[in-house]
Order: sequence, then structure tokens, then C-alpha cells
Amino acid sequence: MESYSLKLFISGNGKASQKAVRILKDVHNYQGNRQCDFNVVDVVEYPEQARKYNVFVTPTLIVESPCRYPRFIGDLSEVCEILGDLST
Repeated sequence: MESYSLKLFISGNGKASQKAVRILKDVHNYQGNRQCDFNVVDVVEYPEQARKYNVFVTPTLIVESPCRYPRFIGDLSEVCEILGDLST
């Protein structure tokens, strides 16, 4: 069974960050039979993680697996559909 590993970079607890986290939770629920692990990284608290992944804009979602490092930057509204396409 294919699994997803996602890393969401946010900055603080503003509206954009809250919306991105909410969408990521929807993605987690949308995956159905696939295992979906995710981490939320606040770049204010962990700037070294942003540097490590070359994240300069938030929100940024990085798919670590099944594909290596595709990025979704900004509005994540269509991520559920996009991730469904990545698995085909």
C-alpha cells in the first residue's frame, strides 16, 4: 500500500497558516486507504528546517514520498485532487 509523507511549512498562527493546516487535515482524511503522515513546521520556531528544505514562502507543502519534494506553495485548495493525480 502506497503511503504519503507530507511536510507543511507555515509562519505563525495567522489565517493563511490556519487554512493550510485545515486543508492538510482534509488531505489526510481524503487519502482513504493510503497511509498519510504529516508534520507541520512553523518556520518562526524552526528556521533551520526552512533552510534545510529551501522554503522561502509560506505556506509550502512538500511531498516527501511517494515522489521526492514536489512543492505546493501558497493556496493549497486543490491539493487533494493533485495528490490523487500523483499516485496514478
